[in-house]
Order: sequence, then structure tokens, then C-alpha cells
Amino acid sequence: MTYQEIINSSDVEELNKILPVVQRVHGGNHPEIYRVGEIYTDILKGMKLGKNNEKMNKLLNELKSITGNFIAPADVCATYCRTYELLAKLTEEISKAA
Repeated sequence: MTYQEIINSSDVEELNKILPVVQRVHGGNHPEIYRVGEIYTDILKGMKLGKNNEKMNKLLNELKSITGNFIAPADVCATYCRTYELLAKLTEEISKAA
């Protein structure tokens, strides 16, 4: 899968819809979700520019780190869990495309 295919995937479309909702609902108790959103945005920008470099790897590693390797907190909703599931899949697809 290429970066362009990843960007145009239904997973990215779903993330674009649900991540802002998760931030609004859970950001008060889980402020790290705001940084997750920033990293996600930076990753999308990097893919659009075709970047396959150390900065992209750094972003992917930070995303894994801040999410505890995509393990959702115990007190969150299914949509939050779905967000982490999609981010984990996205990270894997980007690694394969790189």
C-alpha cells in the first residue's frame, strides 16, 4: 500500500471523523489525546509530502509511546478504543509502505 492509498483509505476517513469527537469527550481526563491528534496530523502531512525519513519514524515512535502501544485507557468508550485500533493499523501500514 502506498502513502496515497493510505491517505485515501476508509480507515483515515474514519479517524478524521472520530478523533475530534474523542478529543472533545475524553480530552479533560486524557489530555494526551490532544498530542495524539497533533502527531496524527503531522503523519498525514508527512505522507502527503511523500516523506519517508527519520522525522516520520520519530512521529510513529512517539505515537506508539504516548498511546502505550495503542492500549486504550480502561475508562474510555468504544470509539476511543476504535481510534487506537485504527492508529495501530495505520502505523503498521505506514511502516510497510516505507
